[in-house]
Amino acid sequence: MQESYTTAYNIYKEQKQYPDALRVAQKMNNMDLIKEIMDNCKDATLLKQMAFMLGRQRNPYESENDEINQIIA
Repeated sequence: MQESYTTAYNIYKEQKQYPDALRVAQKMNNMDLIKEIMDNCKDATLLKQMAFMLGRQRNPYESENDEINQIIA
């Protein structure tokens, strides 16, 4: 099962479907992948959307961006 999640994550990341990749990373509970996808995304609106996703799941991710951290908290 883990391999199929990893495959899905890689496909979403390559296609720049960052919210979908984040959802898969959360499902795997892999903080390294969550950090990777948050660092790769450069679109401010998508970053905020993903911050709300992380906040809803009470994920402990911390960003260098204070606005993102406020959304997650």
